[in-house]
Amino acid sequence: MAATKFDFVEADTASVVNVTIVNKQTRTPIDLTGSTVRLIYSIDDGSTQSRIMTIVTPLSGVVEYKFAVDDLLPGTMTANTEVTFADTTILSQLDSFIFQVRAKL
Repeated sequence: MAATKFDFVEADTASVVNVTIVNKQTRTPIDLTGSTVRLIYSIDDGSTQSRIMTIVTPLSGVVEYKFAVDDLLPGTMTANTEVTFADTTILSQLDSFIFQVRAKL
């Protein structure tokens, strides 16, 4: 799967990214019951940030993250998800999301 593109505005606090975590081979949702999911990102190859996502529907693999005021800075944000399951195994996303964040007018 190619990188996915989203667009946001600097400092917006109502912007949300929604992701469905699926098995790449079977395309079926991954059960996230008891898991922690992180959004890991950097803007213009700066420092890496990690934010805990909200698990919306565990059995359907649906998660979201609502950006805080300091999260969205102008530039290109490259992001991935990382799931830590209840048994402490980790599953990292293979394909990156690409977010364009434009400066606030």
